[in-house]
Amino acid sequence: MVKVTGECGVKFTVHHQRRYDRDFRIMKEIYDQKTLGDVYMLKNSLYGFNGNMHDWHVYISEGGGMLYDWGVHLIDQVLWMMPEAKITSVFADVRNIINFEVDDYFKILLRFDNGVTAEIELGTYMLADKDQDKWFERHWIMSGNKGTAYVDGFDPERKIVRTSKLLTNVTGSRTMTAAGPTRSFGPPSPGTLITEDVPAVSTSHSNYFENYVRAYNGEEDFLVKIPETRRVLALMDAVRESARAGKSIDFE
Repeated sequence: MVKVTGECGVKFTVHHQRRYDRDFRIMKEIYDQKTLGDVYMLKNSLYGFNGNMHDWHVYISEGGGMLYDWGVHLIDQVLWMMPEAKITSVFADVRNIINFEVDDYFKILLRFDNGVTAEIELGTYMLADKDQDKWFERHWIMSGNKGTAYVDGFDPERKIVRTSKLLTNVTGSRTMTAAGPTRSFGPPSPGTLITEDVPAVSTSHSNYFENYVRAYNGEEDFLVKIPETRRVLALMDAVRESARAGKSIDFE
């Protein structure tokens, strides 16, 4: 396609409109501004109920399955968030849980050379009675050495969370409690956790088509570059190979 469109002088891009998802753009702005300091992990996930899939999504012959449907967008978002980082290893689990032919669950772990470990997870049968947490929607979490950010839902609930002070025994001294030495997990004391609003972001999928029209008319570049898309597709092949082999594989 690249060769033919080049020979014919035809402009060519790919429909990754989810680069304009508001939840993603909020998290990308937090990352770009280095609001959390040195980021070491991020998670991009989407959960559904009852295995809901329909029409062509349930047939291999028609390109079905969640990795091809939503997975390509979730992967693209993570790669476009930090495009200069190289992926050093890929581990993936891709399964058919209740759909007879195509994948309806996957977990992908990506290790980047900038020190970030990214997790991408989708399940169409991930059940929880947590409507107040927008469970059956999108979820992002990102952590760095200066705080954590979360963004939940298509119309997202979101905050940046920090601590007002570090643990007093972080230098190596031992803390005794009624249950014995140390207490790593438990409710924080009042005032320990503080929250901040996330950056204001206003985006719409219509922005993709606005860029398309301007790029078609030669006024700017296409948002989605073909090498970026080819990288996503190569990574999807690596994901399927890792899932088949049951082990991590090197990438880039």
